[in-house]
Amino acid sequence: MVASAIGSVISTHLTNKANKKISQREMAFQERMSNTAYQRSMSDMQNAGLNPILAGKVGGASTPAGASIPAVDYAQQYANVSNVMANTAKTNEETKLLRQTGNAILPRNIEGMKRLIQEYSNNAIDFANRSLRAKAERNNAMKSEGNSDVLRIRIPLRKNMIKEGN
Repeated sequence: MVASAIGSVISTHLTNKANKKISQREMAFQERMSNTAYQRSMSDMQNAGLNPILAGKVGGASTPAGASIPAVDYAQQYANVSNVMANTAKTNEETKLLRQTGNAILPRNIEGMKRLIQEYSNNAIDFANRSLRAKAERNNAMKSEGNSDVLRIRIPLRKNMIKEGN
């Protein structure tokens, strides 16, 4: 595992070194193209039988865009190797535990999961029942409040109707 980490660091270093060389060559090429854009344009116009002074009006020859080469992050590589090493150690320990228990731990885990699912289902059903009861109680309370409001409105209306002779 340590050898893997060392190998990863060395590989990252070599990759970054190679990428740096490639990037330097690419930047030198871009600079060369940029510095000779008008010369190349004038040469092209002369070869085409055109007045090379037109290069000043038209502009220089095109300069190609360069490629960028990213550097590899040492910390990220180290983190990746550390994760692989930790997962490997965990898997090895789990394998040892399964061998020691003769795989007996798996059925216990399955039974435990069944109990958890059953408990969760019971809790969900209880919660749903409590919510429904609470809603029903609110609806009943609203109905009874609504009836008392209707009675309060009807009583004054009746008194007014009696006074008017209806």
